[in-house]
Amino acid sequence: MSRTEDLDTAIWSDPDFEVLTTAGKLTYLWSWSNPLCGPAGLYRVSLTTIGHGCSLSADDARKALEELEEARFVSYDGRWLWVRSRVKHYRPKSWQCAKAVVKDIAKVPANHAFRSAWTDLYGTDPWLREYLESDGLVTVSDPMPTVSDGHHTVTDLAVSHDIRDGHHMVTRPYGDHSRERERERVGSTTTAVARARKPSKRVDPESLPAHFPEQLVPVADETLKRLRQLQAERGGTEPSRRGVGLAIKQHPNRDHLAVLGDIEHWALAGRGQAKPVKDWVATFRTFLGRTPAGSPPRPASEPRLVGTDPFRKQREREDAIAAQTEGEAA
Repeated sequence: MSRTEDLDTAIWSDPDFEVLTTAGKLTYLWSWSNPLCGPAGLYRVSLTTIGHGCSLSADDARKALEELEEARFVSYDGRWLWVRSRVKHYRPKSWQCAKAVVKDIAKVPANHAFRSAWTDLYGTDPWLREYLESDGLVTVSDPMPTVSDGHHTVTDLAVSHDIRDGHHMVTRPYGDHSRERERERVGSTTTAVARARKPSKRVDPESLPAHFPEQLVPVADETLKRLRQLQAERGGTEPSRRGVGLAIKQHPNRDHLAVLGDIEHWALAGRGQAKPVKDWVATFRTFLGRTPAGSPPRPASEPRLVGTDPFRKQREREDAIAAQTEGEAA
């Protein structure tokens, strides 16, 4: 069945997307706009089909997928492809969309790792949970929250959807939604009550993730302080301690503060001066991903400052040796 997909133009200024190769960008756009991709964004496809759809060789398609996996755009195991942000971008999050998503995810083998990861990510979303539970795809949890205006009691399906794992696709709903619009017109009071918000249950943004390495806590705090300084000067979303911790935990074997110094130079004196940055933590994570592993992390007590000469100490040592040599010769 033919469908229409919209693309949010902000993707072209997203730091995660900007650094992708041409093949990576093309493969990502194909991954959710091709006819095989269903409502859940998790479907079976061969490497040959991906390469043919993107006009890439099998080797280039494999490299593009590895690049997208590193940046957490998709996951691919050689047979199943998961577009991680597919479900996030539905508008509106209607009951028709929810039923289509649940029907689609039910096609994936129950023991597949991607299906488990998918339900971990989306299984508690209020607009999906009722249908996932009724189909036995997730464990039955506490009753859905309800609100009342004194006359009607309805399930609260309008809780904000907050999964920071996606990018800039905008998916139009499947099917004809005239019945839903008619229900909203007739039952306006019920609809208004259903859209009432409940208190957020988000994880504390100022807490580090579980099992975070103790020796990297000072590094995370130093990184957070300097990223917030960049954000104050350049704008964008204020970095959170948890976001910084997740980025460091994902790439533990990096010189994190050296990478941070590279970002500071790039943003304040280099090629990044003219580029808008919306998410400094995402930029930090991208830079970490592009840095070779293996170099020892720099202690938080030795920050790499913007504007310093990285070879200054080496030249000072060389000058001292030269002066000593001249003194001995005299």
